[in-house]
Order: sequence, then C-alpha cells, then structure tokens
Amino acid sequence: MGEDLDPLSLKELQNLEQQLDNALKHIRSRKNHLLYASIAELRKKEKALQEQNTLLGKKIKEKEEQIASWPAQQQNQSQISPSFLLSRALPSLTLRTGTYQTGRVVGGEERAHESNTIMPRWMLGHVNQ
Repeated sequence: MGEDLDPLSLKELQNLEQQLDNALKHIRSRKNHLLYASIAELRKKEKALQEQNTLLGKKIKEKEEQIASWPAQQQNQSQISPSFLLSRALPSLTLRTGTYQTGRVVGGEERAHESNTIMPRWMLGHVNQ
C-alpha cells in the first residue's frame, strides 16, 4: 500500500517499481487473452445463430409456399365426397343413434367408450351420405 516505503533505498524502490510494472503487464496480458477468447466464442455463437436464422427462414418460405398452393390442393380435393373426408379425419368414429362410440384396441380386444352426447340429426345426414 506504500506505507512502509520510508526505510527503502532508491535502488530498492526502483526494484519494487519494476516488480509492479511486470505484475501489471502480466495482469493486462491475461485480461486481453480472456477478452479475445470471449470475443472468439461470441463470434462462434453469432455464426451458429445466423445459420439457425437462415434455416428457419427457409422453413418459413417452404410453409408459405405450401399455404400458397393450398387453394390449388383444395380444388383438387373438392371432387372427393365430404363423407370420405370426414372418415379420413375421424377414422375410428362409429355413429349410433343419439350417441357416439370410439373404438380402442387394448390387449388384442376392441373396447368401446360411449358418451351420451347426442349428435344433431343434420350432422348424421352429412356423415351417412
């Protein structure tokens, strides 16, 4: 802290100053090394994020193209009957009067789960076509 410097000679003070300069150089060198390593790591992360961003941008474009072509796909599918589309959307649905039953295969047996939900008659007309 510099409090006990009074008894030191000029040569001892110069030697102490040289030691302090060397220690400061070592500290600054270590600090710079850590800063450069940190910058290099951040650049790697930046590159990885840019690559990920590019990949996500490509995926967005693909989805936008799929959505843009969706009306054309809809026109091609409009020739398919609505009951076929419903059977594709709900493959395990068996209709009954006033209730519905979904089939599940458990241990080689089909087990039914019933609900007391009554389907409106107008829905049955569309499904039975």
